[in-house]
Amino acid sequence: MASPVSQLREVLQKQFPDVLHAGELKLPLEYHFEPGEPHDGVTAVVPVNVLPQLSIARAEWLVPGLVRPKIDTLIRSLPKRLRTLFVPVNQAVEEVVRRLPPFGVGSFLDAVAGSLWKISGEPVRRDDFQAENIPPNLLLNFRVLDAGGAVAAEGRDLGELRLKLGQQVREQFSALADPRFTRDDVRGWDFGDLPTRVEVEQHGAKLYGFPTLIENDQKVQLRLLDDQQVAATMMPFGLRRLFMIEMGRELKNTLRDLPGLEQMRLAYRPYGTGDELVIDLTELTATRAFFPVPDAVRTKDSFVAHAHAAWGRLYETSRALGKLTAEILERARVLTSLLTRTYPPLLVDSIDDMRGQLAGLVPKRFLSTTPGDKLEQLPRYLRGIEARLAKLQNAGLSKDLSGLQVVRPLQRQLDDMMRRHAQRGIIDPALAEYRWMLEEFRISVFAQEIKTVVPVSAQKLDAVWKRVRTS
Repeated sequence: MASPVSQLREVLQKQFPDVLHAGELKLPLEYHFEPGEPHDGVTAVVPVNVLPQLSIARAEWLVPGLVRPKIDTLIRSLPKRLRTLFVPVNQAVEEVVRRLPPFGVGSFLDAVAGSLWKISGEPVRRDDFQAENIPPNLLLNFRVLDAGGAVAAEGRDLGELRLKLGQQVREQFSALADPRFTRDDVRGWDFGDLPTRVEVEQHGAKLYGFPTLIENDQKVQLRLLDDQQVAATMMPFGLRRLFMIEMGRELKNTLRDLPGLEQMRLAYRPYGTGDELVIDLTELTATRAFFPVPDAVRTKDSFVAHAHAAWGRLYETSRALGKLTAEILERARVLTSLLTRTYPPLLVDSIDDMRGQLAGLVPKRFLSTTPGDKLEQLPRYLRGIEARLAKLQNAGLSKDLSGLQVVRPLQRQLDDMMRRHAQRGIIDPALAEYRWMLEEFRISVFAQEIKTVVPVSAQKLDAVWKRVRTS
């Protein structure tokens, strides 16, 4: 029978382990009780090449011995209207613990928020926890080591560390790259099958690389990446570009005979050159013919079969796209002419808002920057501006200004967040969803007769905004 001392030691080892397990990663942990010092609390020692494979969601869990203190702190950080629902706090903590998934599974913050929601019946979301009220010792600290074992960076924001060390991480990982998966200017599928991942080692750490095809300008590269999600995102576009290289002559012939091409080249001048129009139409035609890409396209046979099917769709796809492009260009031309006129001062706020909306809908190279499933909606959104303008000039100022008071704050917060995300290189699907839902909301506010394609309201917009990344 184990002695009380050994039993206590075993319990402490489980509650405060020496190693952090994250999937197949094992990272040394250090503990420091030094309030006010940068490394106070729990520190994970992370080789720089492991950084992309460490989950932010896993880091939220810290270690088992700090789960209860962290839940307690999260509850106390809630706004008062929610915090008062969980009194006494210690009972709420135990109720949350009973509802949590197994340790380390999923996002800790999401799990705690979801449990509190179920307990109270009132919506509680991770964004309701006020980060400034959470002490540093309840956030995992990361000490990142370079290839030589020196400290490259240290901090508690994993996203910031990845951003700061991104180039170094890529350089470190590229040194491991299997030459089978390092090729430039790939012109055809002559490299064998692509596994979904391969195992590599560095400094005793077992890592995984993810082979993928990358579209780089108008070429294709074969690379081994350290981030599975990035590799999966790159792969379809690398496949599409390889299809374009192999079908270059067929694509050129298809676009050369496109009805109305010369008129479109002239109409495209506010958005790019005539040659850029042809490039954009060519890429978009290939994209629409080639996508969606089955996940199984990782062998030469599957690529050839998919490319052949896409080749058969080129003619029909290019004609439909040409017709759509011509309509967008014509509606944008008419609206630009109308909105550049001089209007009475009382109408200026509304006119400026419409000008901004038009510029956002039809920017430079809009064929290449507008998501594929939204391009078809552009004529409807432009018709919405036309309908709004007609109402505004027909004694509709009061109603338009009422709608503008609702829409303008939403547009401003979107524009501000898009700038912030662009500066940090963040790609956020929730922000993109919000951006296009706001266009539907504009239809519902200013041009109800045109109808929205999805039900939309200020409440639904707010629900999407709560999922937008703020950091």
